[in-house]
Amino acid sequence: MNPNQHAVSVQGVTFTYHGAGRPALRAVSFVQSAGEMIGVMGASGAGKSTLAKCLNRIVPEFDDGDFRGTIRIAGEPLDHLRVCDVAPKVGMVFQDFESQLFSTNVAHEVAFAMEQVGMDRAEMDRRIIPALEAVGLRGFEHRDPMSLSGGEKQRLAIASVLALRPSVIVLDEPTTDLDPEGRAEVFELIARLRAQGLSLIVIEHESEELRAADRIMILREGEIAADGPPSVVFARTELLMGCGVRPPGLGHALKLLGIDAQAESVEQAYDAIVRAHPRLADSRAPEHPATTEDALTTGPAFMAIEHVSFGYAGGPRVLDSIDLRVEAGDFLAIVGQNGSGKTTLAKQIVGLLQPATGRVTIEGKDRAQMRPAEMAREVAYVFQNPDHQIFAATVQEEVAFGPRNFGLADDEIGRRCDEALEAVGLQNERQSDPFLLS
Repeated sequence: MNPNQHAVSVQGVTFTYHGAGRPALRAVSFVQSAGEMIGVMGASGAGKSTLAKCLNRIVPEFDDGDFRGTIRIAGEPLDHLRVCDVAPKVGMVFQDFESQLFSTNVAHEVAFAMEQVGMDRAEMDRRIIPALEAVGLRGFEHRDPMSLSGGEKQRLAIASVLALRPSVIVLDEPTTDLDPEGRAEVFELIARLRAQGLSLIVIEHESEELRAADRIMILREGEIAADGPPSVVFARTELLMGCGVRPPGLGHALKLLGIDAQAESVEQAYDAIVRAHPRLADSRAPEHPATTEDALTTGPAFMAIEHVSFGYAGGPRVLDSIDLRVEAGDFLAIVGQNGSGKTTLAKQIVGLLQPATGRVTIEGKDRAQMRPAEMAREVAYVFQNPDHQIFAATVQEEVAFGPRNFGLADDEIGRRCDEALEAVGLQNERQSDPFLLS
């Protein structure tokens, strides 16, 4: 094929971030045909986001480091082009989608990128509504982007890219913060974009979501470990697991059962199991008598939410008379659609928000009466976006910050840091800049 017919051509790309001990990408080479959808997978730190940022010149223009190799978009080399020159050619939806949003309303957000490339006002007006309609945000034109749920913000980021109508769109984990319904909507949108002839590169952790891609590319420590059709790559279970990629659930289940087959639906998996074990065709799951729940303890719960209601200024009520009891040792999952109040409820628990009515108690003590330091010892909070709670110069300093605020001795701080870093596999990143981690 003539190189000019390639939507994307990446040849020998190697990149090492400034101060990093090893390359984030190592001699990566591939070509993408016009209209092709490539799914990119790999463990955290494999180089997926770095590759995405290379395609629109954020690397190395903004993220400093040693860049080598050549990237062409529709035959045009990106060397010496600015990020703003590449934006109309390669649309980028970031993993941290909130970093793309800053305008005062949704319509202005979609218009912003078009303004930066000097588009005519009338043409901008023609594109805003179709872009919002494509992502299910028609009617949100005058909403403040910061008032949207996480999933709605993600869809707005996609709309702002769609409005530019680039020939290549790169989506870096576009459904990370979406509920199942929102995920389905985004991948339906991706299917429509593909049908329109757009070239798509989709970085995603869930293999099931990428079955419809033309190709799957697996990255491992900055190198391409596999590149081929989904049916071929996803059948290589051991390779996937070695690269930190979860194999498609049904195929993995069949392999664990000793059945050499791939399945794209529960029905196909069932048929494969029955073919391998015909006697199971007439089996029925045994019925178990219902068990009665243990009587609730009469003492105070470790944590109790009592009649808590809350609404943001100028908006509808988000929490409506919530009652919840959590006993010591409980593992509780809070689930619901985007915008249903999950994060708002979590912030009530840790004191980042105060209830309009009701109260939260920790071991019988009203949370509103607890000092911040006292509360921090009892309840910890990990933000939806980890960048919102990271600020130290090194990983070691970041982990030591909390224990140091509690006035612990240096040797105790060191012991706790060792335990924590070992637990999360970051013991070799002590002196790394937290903002250069994946």
